[in-house]
Amino acid sequence: MHVFKRYFIHRLFALAMCLGQTLFIHAQMTNGGFEQNSSLPSALGQFFKAQGWGNANSSVGSPDYFHYAGTNATDLPETPMAIVNSFSGSAAMGMIVCGRNGMNIREYLTYTFPTPMVPGQKYVVRFNVTNGDRTSVSNAGLGVDQIGIHFADAPVNQNGYDPIVATPDYRIEEVFYSKVWKSYSFVYEATSAKQQLVFGLFGADADKNIVIKEGTDPNCAYVFVDDFRIIPVPDGYDPIEEQPDRNDHNEEPNANLDITSNEPWFIPNSFTPSDGNTVNDVFKPVANRVVQWHFCVFNLWGEQLFATNDPNEGWDGTFQGKVCESGSYIWRVEYLEPLADNPRSTIIRQGTFTLLR
Repeated sequence: MHVFKRYFIHRLFALAMCLGQTLFIHAQMTNGGFEQNSSLPSALGQFFKAQGWGNANSSVGSPDYFHYAGTNATDLPETPMAIVNSFSGSAAMGMIVCGRNGMNIREYLTYTFPTPMVPGQKYVVRFNVTNGDRTSVSNAGLGVDQIGIHFADAPVNQNGYDPIVATPDYRIEEVFYSKVWKSYSFVYEATSAKQQLVFGLFGADADKNIVIKEGTDPNCAYVFVDDFRIIPVPDGYDPIEEQPDRNDHNEEPNANLDITSNEPWFIPNSFTPSDGNTVNDVFKPVANRVVQWHFCVFNLWGEQLFATNDPNEGWDGTFQGKVCESGSYIWRVEYLEPLADNPRSTIIRQGTFTLLR
């Protein structure tokens, strides 16, 4: 992506965070992170419990709704297909994007907008994808190119597992396979009053590059998705005026700029307890301006190892008086939204980090 275009997208998301709910009132997706549900998932294939989401009216395609409080194989982070934490919040969706080459098997996720897109309006679209950390019993392990998003004038209908023939408005050109979350952003100008977002792999297998990435005989490419956002570009927004340095040089304008940069805390990605010095011995967020703070640590099986309400307290890498082994762990923070008018909403974030000994 062109440096300035990427900078413009980051600036717009940063602006959205600064404006808070004012801008998001006009966003097209009110449940892009699958947080709103009719009830918690209790079996695979319960995509319909995430409000607003569908499966392109397929009679057989059934994406999987996962939640940290789900039951019967629907609880994060250990799912039947992979170990994965949500990108943000408490939920994520999983789906088969394709089967083995030539099988032409598809699942799709659809989201019908509460109000159609405005023709001529430009929108910034962002979504996040991962394959997770494949388990030894998973039948996934394929990677595929051209996964994308199509905006439809009317709700689409899929016949069984057949591919939907449509031109994606955005697609991931390379073969996608990643154990960590990858974020994608693009600008879309609505050509008509689009009513629905469709996510998946469009068209037949003939022109797709489907390859084995893990396992000896995987039969599908399975991805997890989270935190879809569609934000209209504000009237009069001029990314040039927002640019802090207008000397037209070709350097990257702040490669670390991200939509979470306005969080009132920062969290490291690793720590080294008991390594012979006193540096980086405790894992904790660096927090300020937080209200009703709660920070906890879990192992990959969901067992809570540490919890505190004190922003100045961190985890020392032990549980019940015993040192924990080197490896990956899960962090989770909850706090009230800062700088917001009452009533404030609770913000939940989580991710993974590494304990090194």
